[in-house]
Amino acid sequence: HLSIRRQRQMCIETAPELRRVLAFANDPNKVTLHTTPSWDLTTISSADFVFIDGDHRWPALADTLRALAWGAKVICMHDTQAFPRLKDCWGSWNAAKLLRQHPDWKCTEDAIDRDSEKTFRGFAVFRRK
Repeated sequence: HLSIRRQRQMCIETAPELRRVLAFANDPNKVTLHTTPSWDLTTISSADFVFIDGDHRWPALADTLRALAWGAKVICMHDTQAFPRLKDCWGSWNAAKLLRQHPDWKCTEDAIDRDSEKTFRGFAVFRRK
């Protein structure tokens, strides 16, 4: 199952592009797009894939812990290398650091600084070994 949460400053919004991509799923019944903060989701007991997108302070840490509690096999997040250049990204930086250092998780990350792109901020895919 795929679990995706997108949150911006406690105001949940879903990009139309994301809904279009999710429409291509082989089995739409296995994809759930959550539009509430993960800490409010009490009915989920598991998720294979979690994409964390939102507030990059303490909610990033809460979302990562929730993904671990759900038994996620893959966790994706961005702004994993933005701190300390971007002071508001300390949560996603610490969440990524936690997973990078854990022996049960493998990290693939792009944080190369490219001209005219914000790629220095980092995008990471963590998968359970």
